[in-house]
Amino acid sequence: MLTVMIVGLAKGSTVMISRHIGEKKNDKVAKSVGNTIVIFMSISIVITAILLCLTKPIVSVMAMPEEAVNGTINYLIVCFIGIPFITAYNIISSIFRGLGDTKSPMYFIAVACVCNIALDFLFSKTMKINEGEVPQYYVENSHPAIIDPEEWKKVQEEYQRRKEAVKRTACHSPFAGKVICGDCGEWFGPKVWHSNSQYRRLIWQCNHKFKGGEKCATPHLTEDALKEYTRQALSFLIENREALIEDGRLIKQALSDHTEIDAELRAIVEEMEVVAGLIEKSIATNAITALGQDEYAKSYESLTERYQGLQKHYTALTKQRADKEYKADVLSCFLFELGELELLDTEWSDSRFHAIVERITVYNDGRLVFTFRNGSEETVMM
Repeated sequence: MLTVMIVGLAKGSTVMISRHIGEKKNDKVAKSVGNTIVIFMSISIVITAILLCLTKPIVSVMAMPEEAVNGTINYLIVCFIGIPFITAYNIISSIFRGLGDTKSPMYFIAVACVCNIALDFLFSKTMKINEGEVPQYYVENSHPAIIDPEEWKKVQEEYQRRKEAVKRTACHSPFAGKVICGDCGEWFGPKVWHSNSQYRRLIWQCNHKFKGGEKCATPHLTEDALKEYTRQALSFLIENREALIEDGRLIKQALSDHTEIDAELRAIVEEMEVVAGLIEKSIATNAITALGQDEYAKSYESLTERYQGLQKHYTALTKQRADKEYKADVLSCFLFELGELELLDTEWSDSRFHAIVERITVYNDGRLVFTFRNGSEETVMM
């Protein structure tokens, strides 16, 4: 900050010197140069003296750990002593620039950079990982989380689900990964027709339509048509909105109840601790007592298999719990959007579509079966 202030103020000297040079007033040029040097160097020396006197109070305000106080004081002293030198460079550069010489400051800073890098190699200590030589600190809850931990967890779980998905797509359309062919089970994808003519349009059709020996008979659809059919399907939801919301709340309540799973998880953790203790005891006994190695190996293998089985069961239950939480979140979004559908909006909403519609299955007889997030289905005819 101090350097920025010095650079900004020094530009004023550059302007004054340049002005006097242009007016051919050499006496004023000399006066401006002298005033610049005296004023800036005097101020920098005074600031340096004040900061050096306040070094310890500054460190105490920073609330540094006791082990780091001496190092911090030494570091600040070096920084404060450097203030006059930083000021000298900036005022000399401003004077040269005012005189019309812009190359000398550049050469000076280039030499300084080279010296800085070279001296770093000569005098810097070799980096070493701290293995206990210096006290280590683990800071916890030092500031509020930038992202809510629960929200972060849900985002990571969603990333994992998408990685494991059978069908992954880079398309940004709301219908990507949503429309399925009722004939072959393949996803619909976007295709551009007449791309180089005035009749250019985007349509959605089965990605397997022209693959293999038998051609899929499902029709292609435009995005506008898909949006219109979606509105028709949503109109059926509006008719039964209250009943769907009530049923959905009951299902959500059941999905949000993790009492049995949590109790089972606690029991498994306790059993794993017991088995781990038995494994450690078996190893320790074998180390100090002469035992038959066949008997020991058999016992050790049995305990290890038991522990691994408990681990697998724990992982499966954890995944089951996460799946229930995910379904509860999805259902919660569905109920919220359904509650907002008092009157069917004419304006399309991607977020509403994602929250309400799970998938659209297109059949060759013109049926579009909409499967909603709550598991219900509605059929719309083309």
